Amino acid sequence: MSSPIAIIVVDLQNDFVEGGALAVSGGRALVPKINDFVREAGPDAVVIFTMDWHPANHAQFKMKGGIWPMHCVQGTPGAELVRELEIPSASEIVRKGTQPERDGYSGFESENKRGQTLQEILQERGVRRVYVCGIATDYCVRATALDAVKAGYEVHVRSDLIAGVAEEESKAALGEMRARGVVVE
Repeated sequence: MSSPIAIIVVDLQNDFVEGGALAVSGGRALVPKINDFVREAGPDAVVIFTMDWHPANHAQFKMKGGIWPMHCVQGTPGAELVRELEIPSASEIVRKGTQPERDGYSGFESENKRGQTLQEILQERGVRRVYVCGIATDYCVRATALDAVKAGYEVHVRSDLIAGVAEEESKAALGEMRARGVVVE
């Protein structure tokens, strides 16, 4: 029996799509395409949704000297996953950026409600290949994909299932991911 694949859907949250506090152009348009990808992968795929889940005093926020406006604050509507996102019943949700002084860009810096890390979930399920999609190409998608490579996974990023904050930085992030062994499709 072959090992299952994992689909890591990065930060498809209200604050990161059009109308949100830190909106990424094209973010909302990803939702139906990612829904289709998850459906097509079938019931054996391990589906994991990462979420920024920041305390209100997070170091990333401008008011604390960071570079970002307040976004994905714990318990707010902006931190919730986009409503149209189809979440399979067996999927996992992991939260990152929960500590005020840690950026938490990578899904590998997250835990589910049971305290399991993304790495532990993937190992427990016998995953060897991961597909990373979502928001934002130049930050959290990049960090998650690169950490997956470091952890020894075969990593794929679907270019049609990602959106970035800035075009040039996103192109550079894709180049860096390719250089480190990520398959960009």
